[in-house]
This record gives sequence, structure tokens and C-alpha cells, in this order.
Amino acid sequence: MHNKKEDIEEWKNRLVGKVILSDTETTTQSEDKYVREKDLPAQKRIVDPDSFMTMDFQPNRLNIKVTNARKVIDVYYG
Repeated sequence: MHNKKEDIEEWKNRLVGKVILSDTETTTQSEDKYVREKDLPAQKRIVDPDSFMTMDFQPNRLNIKVTNARKVIDVYYG
């Protein structure tokens, strides 16, 4: 079984630099440039640049920090 550090590195490798698209959104981008919301874990929080976040810590929640264009720039648990 993976530990949190290994797990977060896998998520970073999988997501950073890609754009998050809704499940029904169409795109002309190649599949290596985006990820669908349905492919993310159920316990997640997508953090937009100007959004407010609650300070509750949930160790199993994947936080996905994105740009205004929804391009992933960081991933962490909490």
C-alpha cells in the first residue's frame, strides 16, 4: 500500500500542467493535456485562484490548485 507522500507524488505527476474539464465538456486538446472531473477522487476540492477555502483539515481530501484557465498548478492533501 502507498503512503501519503508516494500517493501525492503520483497525483502531481498525473495532474500538474493539465486542464481539468467537466465530464461533458468538449475539447480539441489531446488526451495528455487534460483530465476529466470524473477521473478525480470523490474526496477532492478544486481551488480556484480567487476562491475562499474553509480551514477544516481533511487528510484524505485531495486539494487541486488551478489557474483561472483550470490548469493544475499544485496538488496536496488536507
